Amino acid sequence: MSDIDERGVRLSLPLIWTIGAGLVATGLYLGTSMATLAVESREFREAIKAQREWQASMEGRTRANELTSSRNSDRFDTLKQAIDELKAGQILTLDILRGLDRR
Repeated sequence: MSDIDERGVRLSLPLIWTIGAGLVATGLYLGTSMATLAVESREFREAIKAQREWQASMEGRTRANELTSSRNSDRFDTLKQAIDELKAGQILTLDILRGLDRR
């Protein structure tokens, strides 16, 4: 396959073809691997972008729900206060009626 003499290393033609074919195959493999990696990284970036858009949308919806919940809570507090006032009025009315019944 190869010989070493005073002029250097001499390679046989089949060995040269094997090395050349190996280099070409390695180049093709690396090229397709890099192309596949580039496509997959682009798809990954697009998926991340879509995920961030979805997350921003969900954050907006969450904020809207929190505001609505806060408004409802305020309304319920006001309603509770009005009911408490009505109960106090009923108790006062009942006390007055009991006082009239005793006479």
